[in-house]
Amino acid sequence: MRASIGEWWQSMASTVRTAANNWCKSFREGRQTISDLPRPDQANIVITNDSIAAVDEVTRANRRVRIRDISDELNLSKGTVNTIVHQHLGVYSGTPGWVG
Repeated sequence: MRASIGEWWQSMASTVRTAANNWCKSFREGRQTISDLPRPDQANIVITNDSIAAVDEVTRANRRVRIRDISDELNLSKGTVNTIVHQHLGVYSGTPGWVG
């Protein structure tokens, strides 16, 4: 078992070293941010003022509505709805419903 852990650790160390070398190279070539760059396969941004307003309207109409129900009604992902509710609208789930 120790041999397999040692092999795993060596492979992880190699991966980390490679990533660090790639970062250093990127910054030498002019990169100025540490945040991830957009990838071609990433989903489009769906958090717009319209989607925020729609989620706000649904939560104000029914304070006991669930994230899943909002997601189904507005055809948005549960993650998107969760982000809008908590980060953009600043509300959280309390016992009686959404509190904000």
